[in-house]
Amino acid sequence: MLNFKPIVGLCCIGFVLASAACGQKGPLTLPQEPAAQNRATLPQVLNPVSPASSPLSPASAPKR
Repeated sequence: MLNFKPIVGLCCIGFVLASAACGQKGPLTLPQEPAAQNRATLPQVLNPVSPASSPLSPASAPKR
């Protein structure tokens, strides 16, 4: 017969270790330095060819 106590114990220890190791320390903030002004926003990253983004110029278009 299979003893489930060690398996449940290992799962509990694994859950505690995994949940304690995740997360960011401190508040989440958007970068405000000048270097961050031209970075893509999340909607631009998810859909780079949207009406809100500027069309690609021929010099920056990917080569085929």
